[in-house]
Amino acid sequence: MNILLVEPTGRNSHYHYVRALFDRLVKRECEILVLTSSEYNHPNYLNHLHRLTDRPLFQWPLIGPLLRAGDRLFKISRNYIIVLLTIRQTHSRIVHFQVLHYLYLPLLWLAKTIVPFTIVYTPHNIGAHYRNKWLQNSLNALLFKLCHRSIDFFVAHTSYHAKELTDIGIAPEKITIIRYAPHMTGPVDLSIRDRHSILFAGSIRRNKGIEHFLQALRLLDRSLKQEKPEIRPTILIAGQSRDVIIASDIEKLKLECLGLKIIFENRFIPADQYHRHFNRAQILVLPYTRDFKSLSAVLLDGYHYDNEIIATDVGANGDIIRQESTGILVEPGDAEAIARQLLRVLKNGPDKAHSRNRRQAIETIYNWDIIADQTFSLYKKIAGRHKTGTDEED
Repeated sequence: MNILLVEPTGRNSHYHYVRALFDRLVKRECEILVLTSSEYNHPNYLNHLHRLTDRPLFQWPLIGPLLRAGDRLFKISRNYIIVLLTIRQTHSRIVHFQVLHYLYLPLLWLAKTIVPFTIVYTPHNIGAHYRNKWLQNSLNALLFKLCHRSIDFFVAHTSYHAKELTDIGIAPEKITIIRYAPHMTGPVDLSIRDRHSILFAGSIRRNKGIEHFLQALRLLDRSLKQEKPEIRPTILIAGQSRDVIIASDIEKLKLECLGLKIIFENRFIPADQYHRHFNRAQILVLPYTRDFKSLSAVLLDGYHYDNEIIATDVGANGDIIRQESTGILVEPGDAEAIARQLLRVLKNGPDKAHSRNRRQAIETIYNWDIIADQTFSLYKKIAGRHKTGTDEED
């Protein structure tokens, strides 16, 4: 069974997903290769792909969008040519993509007529792609749907994402739900825990609800002055913001809410450093808006620690957080509800049953060994179809 895992972006969530699968599957009865833009010291890791990143020149007005489009088209085209050549050279029968640009799906479909292989696709954020302005055109939307229907198998991380696939016409029998697991975790260390501390972690964007979070902090500051003036919580906002208005609003909040100690760590934070913030925080807040449709890696990483999790019920959050069992869910955009829950936890402390239930879920559901077993079972199912000739019959 020859398997090729393709991961061109180098993004933390994609990279760790592929690394975790590879480290476990390389020991199985199969030949597995990884085609990637990331570095890993293993002969089966082929570092041949271009990482899709923006350079400072691409931020220029007017000329920037043209440069970005041209550079992206070149890199994606080059990457797909390398993928096709690697499939041919390695005789890979199963090709598992982490990122697929749907305009290139016809090229893959044509290649399959020459060198037979099965496409498995893990669409980490298909909802965001489908809401892209370019897809508001009905012809483009139809092309998007038709291209995705040509894929053989899908791996969805949650039932929410499985529904997103069926909503664009993907047959349910093509979809396998295989969970995602924490990847930014480290040892739990309560010795550095701030008794009253709140963490907002990850890239700082508007669809992450940062504006609602800042409003909730204003309300919290007011409530603490009235009810618990002795509590002065630390607010850690850790992650990079490229939006200068948001960054400015955070700095203004420091002067406005003197009852809060606000620390703004405006930089890219490597995955292996996040565990320090998770250990330090008493509360993890994910106030995402309705525009957030993907799976939050920050939420799953928070599962590993002993903090309380307050999240909005959007995207896959409701699949992962069970209300008052593994965390607290509030409606998106409701700054008052976020502030109320923050005040409650600051006064009473985190519910220890929530973190206990989350650790049990990590053992039985969000576990890389279990995920690797389920993925290998899918590969064996596909290989069985190859042997019996089911693909040709279909």
